[in-house]
Amino acid sequence: MATVSAKYKQELRKLATRCKKRAANQPAGATPFFDGVLQVTDTIWFCPDPEQFDRLIVLILGPDDTPYAHGFYLYECVIPSTYPSNPPTVQMLTGEDKVHMHPNMYSLRSCKPGKVCVSILNTWSGPGWLPSISLESVFITIQSLFTADPLCSCLLYTSDAADDMQC
Repeated sequence: MATVSAKYKQELRKLATRCKKRAANQPAGATPFFDGVLQVTDTIWFCPDPEQFDRLIVLILGPDDTPYAHGFYLYECVIPSTYPSNPPTVQMLTGEDKVHMHPNMYSLRSCKPGKVCVSILNTWSGPGWLPSISLESVFITIQSLFTADPLCSCLLYTSDAADDMQC
């Protein structure tokens, strides 16, 4: 089993506690939570890998009023043993073909397989990773890229000065 940091274990415990409280407040007859799946927000779920504690599968539901509405977007999140000093590695698992679903996200069979370009993951320009950033914040940030106009996220599309910028 991989070595994981105390902060990562603490984050998962907090999420699990929050999920148990949410489940306890469900009305009678409500759909139960899947065992082991942590509902982070109404549209983001974490599923820790029982075999590899340093690995999460994350599901994000596409926001309403966007081209991504009602879509299911899967990610793999690997937590380094140096977390929280270093960011997790996030890979997009959605997109079997060479479909480029978003300017900052690449499908597995694209030129940059599964790459997620977000500054807080140190994979894009801008404010970089800080140890105070939570896993929840990472995926809320990724979900926030799913806008009505995805090209507004693309530095190459919006700026002539970004010719040398590569994800």
